Amino acid sequence: NGRSDDNIWLGLEGSSGKICFEILLGSYKSRLSDGAGGHTAYGQVPTDGTWIHVAATISGTAGNTNGTGNLFVNGNLVGTKTNMYVPAMITRNKQYLGKSNWNDPYLDAKMDEFRIWNYVRTQSEIQANMNKSLTGSESGLVAYYKMNDGSGTSLADSSSNSNTATLYNMTDANWVDGNASFSGSSDFYNITSVSGHTKEDGTTATFKVALDATPAPPAPSNPSVSGSDFFDIDITNIGHTKEAGTATTFKVALDATPAPPNPPTPASNNHNKALDFDGTNDYVNVTSNSSLDFTGSFTAEAWFYKQSNNFGVLASQWTHDAGKRWEFDVTGDGQLLAHISDNGNNNFYLQTVETISLNEWHHAVLVFDAGGSVRIYLDGEITSVTQSGTLPTSVNNVSKDLTIGQSLWGGNKFKGAIDEVRIWNVARTQAEIQANMKNALSGNESGLVAYYKMNDGSGTSLADSSS
Repeated sequence: NGRSDDNIWLGLEGSSGKICFEILLGSYKSRLSDGAGGHTAYGQVPTDGTWIHVAATISGTAGNTNGTGNLFVNGNLVGTKTNMYVPAMITRNKQYLGKSNWNDPYLDAKMDEFRIWNYVRTQSEIQANMNKSLTGSESGLVAYYKMNDGSGTSLADSSSNSNTATLYNMTDANWVDGNASFSGSSDFYNITSVSGHTKEDGTTATFKVALDATPAPPAPSNPSVSGSDFFDIDITNIGHTKEAGTATTFKVALDATPAPPNPPTPASNNHNKALDFDGTNDYVNVTSNSSLDFTGSFTAEAWFYKQSNNFGVLASQWTHDAGKRWEFDVTGDGQLLAHISDNGNNNFYLQTVETISLNEWHHAVLVFDAGGSVRIYLDGEITSVTQSGTLPTSVNNVSKDLTIGQSLWGGNKFKGAIDEVRIWNVARTQAEIQANMKNALSGNESGLVAYYKMNDGSGTSLADSSS
């Protein structure tokens, strides 16, 4: 919790490179090292990419020095220490993976399947589950990080306690493959009574499958294949379901049958388009109407593909006259910028620190909450921002047109593509934004007052798909 407070620490000793476990009560500490208590030490942690499993337990009376600590590596007991300090019962508000509360070096390694329990696990319990994933509902499991999220800066807690963690100074490149020997928890099956046909153009393979849980059989032999295009398939004595690190494997016997006529070529039904703005004189104007007269909260969102370093507008109800107005821009440096005013005097600016690169699709959202906040989301995530000015309590922009691709007053032309522009008369939550940002809407969603799919394909009218 603090430099001289009650701390629990599991990591590598800097001098030896060995695993150790340390408890601090105030400024007093007791350390359990690899090999303590006469046990055979595991030794220096390898640096050749080898995965190892580490576990530490402590028993005793909270806040006392009657504790017994155990240290395990790969399920083997490698250290024991008695009369250890036992962690005090306090609120712990500084909890880290990959760093300590001191100026120690950061961890330079991969980490996977991190679990915290509120009781002392036995060696047999540790060995039974160290190479398997858990359901998350196991008794005593208070935090469980599978590290399977794959993207973003939030680390999901798969226990029932929702202790979500946050990644700092990390990107999607830090989500890497885990331990290949980790088996997951799928059962194995025999599959019988399978009928249908192979996949071909315009169709999908369809099968009737009955599943019986059984131990995994030996690896199947290579199938024999006849020359027909369509097959009845009889599957027996086959492999296992697909799970992390493995692939579905089957032994298949194929019986040739006459091939039916080829199916007709399916008609194309791909209408996903966008509008390309030239940065010179292209823009969209939506005539003012009562649905766009915001008296409280609102949300504006769009997908965009920026192609130059000019300052450009995504959506705007900003005029030169002093009045209530707003605008959502992309700066020349690739930052999102929100500009909101209530009367021409109280001007508020919110700008992201993070920048986007040219020639990439990104999703941008501006949320004005009349309760007293403004938020910008980039690709579904809240970003670091700078701000200035006085935040208005309302916009109330009555009888103003809406423009896309330039300011309502005529400047700040956007160069690039814009798609899926949505305007709401509510403050959308992050969960709502993430749930629908990559999906088309029906148009009758609650609070949706304008929805431009940009799928018209021709002409100079842009359809509003809201109700």
